[in-house]
Amino acid sequence: MNTGGTEKLPVTLRGTPAFMQMKEERDLEECCRNCDDSTTDVSTIRIAAWRQLADKLEEIATGLQADLAKGGTEVQYQIVQLNTIEDLMNEVLLDTKLKTRLYDGFIVPATITGGLFEEEGLLNLTDLIDSGDDPLKKDDIFPFYQTLMRFGSEKYDTKYMVPIMGDLTMLIYNKDLFGDIQVPRTWGEYKAAINDLKKAHEGKDIIPSCTTLQYQPRCDYCSLTTNVHAVLSTMTQGAGSKSETGGGIFFVKEDEDQKSATLDPIFDSPFYKTIETLEDMNSGSVALQYDPAEIKSQLFNGGKCGMMLASSEGIDFDNNPSFGVDHMPGSELIYNPVNKVVETCTVNTCMGDTVEINKQERLVNRVRFLGHQNFFGGVSRLVERSKQKPTFEFLARVSRVANFAPSNPIRRSQADFLSNADLKSVIENEEFQEVIPMRIPQATDLLEKLGSQTFEFLGTTEGSESGREELGYNLESVYEKQIEQHDGARAAVPLSIFQKKSQGTFQPNESPDNSIPDGLRYSGWALSGIAIICSLYFALWTFKNRNVRVVRASQPSFLIMVCVGVFIMSTSIIPMGFDDVIVSQEGNDIACAVQPWLYSVGFVIAFSALFSKTWRINKIFHNPDKFKRVKVTAKDVLMPFVCLMSANLVVLSMWTYFNPLQWTRKVKGEVDILGLSTPETYGLCTGEDYTLTILFSGLLAAVNITIVLFANVQAYQCRNISMEYSESQWIAIAMVSIIQVWFIGIPLMILVVEDPPAQFVVRTAIVFVTSMSTVLLMFLPKVKYLRDYKQKRAMEEAKRQERSRLAETMTDYSHYASNAASNISVNNSTAEEGDMPQDGAGRSGRQGPKRPSYGLEGIKILGHPGEEDAQVKIIKAQILAAEEEHKALRKRLEELRENIQGVPSNDSKLSGRNSDWAENKSNGNAGDDSNGMGQPSDVHVNDDSLMT
Repeated sequence: MNTGGTEKLPVTLRGTPAFMQMKEERDLEECCRNCDDSTTDVSTIRIAAWRQLADKLEEIATGLQADLAKGGTEVQYQIVQLNTIEDLMNEVLLDTKLKTRLYDGFIVPATITGGLFEEEGLLNLTDLIDSGDDPLKKDDIFPFYQTLMRFGSEKYDTKYMVPIMGDLTMLIYNKDLFGDIQVPRTWGEYKAAINDLKKAHEGKDIIPSCTTLQYQPRCDYCSLTTNVHAVLSTMTQGAGSKSETGGGIFFVKEDEDQKSATLDPIFDSPFYKTIETLEDMNSGSVALQYDPAEIKSQLFNGGKCGMMLASSEGIDFDNNPSFGVDHMPGSELIYNPVNKVVETCTVNTCMGDTVEINKQERLVNRVRFLGHQNFFGGVSRLVERSKQKPTFEFLARVSRVANFAPSNPIRRSQADFLSNADLKSVIENEEFQEVIPMRIPQATDLLEKLGSQTFEFLGTTEGSESGREELGYNLESVYEKQIEQHDGARAAVPLSIFQKKSQGTFQPNESPDNSIPDGLRYSGWALSGIAIICSLYFALWTFKNRNVRVVRASQPSFLIMVCVGVFIMSTSIIPMGFDDVIVSQEGNDIACAVQPWLYSVGFVIAFSALFSKTWRINKIFHNPDKFKRVKVTAKDVLMPFVCLMSANLVVLSMWTYFNPLQWTRKVKGEVDILGLSTPETYGLCTGEDYTLTILFSGLLAAVNITIVLFANVQAYQCRNISMEYSESQWIAIAMVSIIQVWFIGIPLMILVVEDPPAQFVVRTAIVFVTSMSTVLLMFLPKVKYLRDYKQKRAMEEAKRQERSRLAETMTDYSHYASNAASNISVNNSTAEEGDMPQDGAGRSGRQGPKRPSYGLEGIKILGHPGEEDAQVKIIKAQILAAEEEHKALRKRLEELRENIQGVPSNDSKLSGRNSDWAENKSNGNAGDDSNGMGQPSDVHVNDDSLMT
C-alpha cells in the first residue's frame, strides 16, 4: 500500500473480525519480510488516527517519506483511520494490552495516557526529543502543553508524548452584544451577565450563553464532561497542577509516613457549587443536546450568541473583529481538602487575579483548563528499534506543521499567525495555573460516568441542594468503588500513583547510582600515594647508594627506570576514582582518556628493565661457559623497550583517535517501565562504539600479556641459575606476581563492569599489586642486604676496638702480654668481596682487597645448572693429564723401538759381560764398564723383555 493510501475500517470494537484481520495481515507481512530474501528492505509504519485528521496526516506522510528517501531511508507510512475517537482509543488500548503490535504509532486524546502507560505501551521519547532536529523545544511549545508531554516526575523530565492539537477552554464573547456589560471574571458574574444580556436584548433572537452541555453515551470528551471538570477545577485547584488537588477532581491524600497515598474524589461542597453554576448556564443557554461545532458555526459566528465556554477552534475571528476572548472565569472560593469545606481565597490558597467586585477587592482563582481533546502522538514501546526513530520523526513533523487547530495553537511559532489580539494575548499569557485533563487508567470510564449522571440530573431534575448532594454522593460511590476494584487488582500500582505521575509530583524510589563512595575513593588514592612515595623513596635510595656494590651490581640507571615506571603506573589510580559526583563531564572524559596511557606507559618503562635482565640471563642458560657476569647495557634495554613501547603507543594512539574513551552513565539491568523507581545506573569509561572499545582494550591487554608470559617462560628456564644477591629469583617472582594479578583481575573487571565501586577496587588492586610487587621485590632484598652488611661491619668494628683496648691494657702488666699483644692480628678482611665502599678504604683506613679483573657493574654468576661440580672438574683434569702422559709414553716407546732395531745381536758376548759385571758387583766395584746407573753400558733388550 502506498504511503498516501488510506486504510479505512468500520467501527472497531474489541475482538471484532476487523481487528483480527489486521493482526493476521501484520503477522503475514512480518513472515514474508523474514522469510523472503527477495523482499526489499522497506519498513511500513502504521499510524492509528482519528478519521477527521487523516487527510492532513497523509499529506505530511508523503512529504516525509520523500525526504527520508533522499537520505537513503526507505519508509512507507500507513495512516489507519478510525471513525470515532472512542473507536480510536479502544483500538489502541486493545493493541497495547494484547501486544499485537498493529500500530507503531498513534495520535490519541490525552485522557488515554494513563491506560497506555499502565499497559507499558508508551516508548520513552526523552532522548529522541532532546536529540532531534525538529523544534520540540521548550522555547517553542507552550509550557502548559509541555506538561502534557511528561508522565512521571518533573525532576527527571521524562517525555512520552508529542503535542499534536490543543484544546484550551476559554471565554469567547461578542463585544457588540456585551456593550457596557461586565465581561465575567467569576462564576457569579457569569450568571449576572446572562441576566444582563437577557435584559439588554429582550425580544431579540439573542442567546445570552451558548455554553453547551451536550453529552452522548460513552463520550468522555463531550462538552458537558469538559465543562463540569473545568468549573470544578476553579474551586479545587488553587496551587497549580502539582498541588494535592491538582487535576481538579481528585484529592491525593498522603499517608502519615509519606510512603503511600489514596485517591479521594472531590464530590462534596465544591461539586455542589459546580452543578449550581451549570444550572445557571443551562437556564440561559441552548438545548443540552446541541453539538458545539454547530453552535459555533451557526449561532456564534452568526452573531446570535452573547458568550460561551469553549475552545477557540471554529470561531471566525478573521471576519468578526467584534469577537473577544478572555480567560475562563474563576472562583472566589477554594476547597480545603483537609477540612472538606469551601473557604474564601487568600494569597496562600489561590492563584489568579485581584479584581474589584461590588467595590471590594477580591482574589479570584483562575485557571487554564486543558480540555479532553488535547491530541498527542505516541510511539509504541513494542515497535522494532529500527522503526522507533522514523515513527517519532513523523509525529514530530506533524506537531510542527499540521496545526490542526489554528486558533488554538500549541506552539509560539503558530501563535504568531493569530489575527485576534485578544486571542493571542490569552494564548500567550502564562500567568494562570493550568489544569490538566484526567490521565489516570480508566479515565475514560470515570469521565463517562461523570458526564452521564450529570447530564441526567440537569435534564430531568429541578435544581435543589438535596438533589446536588445526592448526585455527588452517587458519583463518589461509583468512583470509590472503581478505584477500589482497580487498586485491589493491581495493588502494586494504585491509581493515586498514576494521578501523581500525571501531575508531575510523583517521586520514584531512588535507585542507587553506584557512585564510588568517598571512603573507598580516598582509600584507593591513599594506596596510590603509598606506591608513589615508595617509588620516590627507592629512587632516592638508589641515587644515594649508587656507589655501593649491591646497587652497582644491579646498575643504578635501571633501578631508577623501574622507579619511574612504577611512579607513572601508580598515578593511574587517581583518575580511576573520578565520577560525576566530584568532577564535571569534561573532567571525567579527560580522566577516562589518560587512564590507559598512564598504566601502559608506566608498565612498559618498569617492565623493560626487568625483561632485559631476564632476557640476558636466558642467554647464559643456553651458553653457561661464555658469561660469568650479567651486565645489561643501554643497548640491551633499548631494543625491548622500543618494541614494547611502540606496540603500546600504536594501540593507544589508534584507540584515542578512532574511539576515545568518554565517561558515561548507563542503565543497569531492566528499566522499570512504570517508573516506580528511578533506573539503577552506573558510570564507566567507554567509547561511542562499544565494539571498538572492547577491541582496543583487548588488543592492548593481549600485547602486554604476551610479553609477560614470554618473560615468565624465560624466568622459569633460568630458575636454577645462581646469581649474586639472588636477583634473578626476585625478578622471576615479580613477573609471576604480575601475570597472576592480571589473570585474576581482568576477569573480575569484566564481571563487575556494572558495579563501579567493585570495579574501582579491582582496578586499584591490579595497579597497586603490580606496582608494589615490582618495586618491593627489586629493592627490599638490596635494602636488607645493605643494612645487614652495615650492622656486620659495625659489630666487627666494635670487636676490633675492644681487642685493641684489651691489648693495650695487657702491655702494662708483662712483657709476655706485650709480646702476645703485638702478635695479635686483627682480621678486618671478613667482608665479602666487593662489599667495601668503592673508594677502597675501610673504616680502619686500610686499603681493601684487590678487585677482581671483571667490572664493578653487573651481577656475578655464582652457579649454573649447566656447569659441573668442582670435584668432577678435578677428576676430568687428572684424566686429561693421564691421557697426555700416556701419549708421551707411547711416543717414547716408538723412539726406543727405532733405536733397538739398529744394534746387532751377540748373546755370548752379552753373557760374558754379564758374568764380569756380576763378579765386579760382588767385589763392590762395577768397574768402568758401568753406565752410571749400575747397569752394563751395552745392553740389548729385546722387544719381549721391554714390553714386560
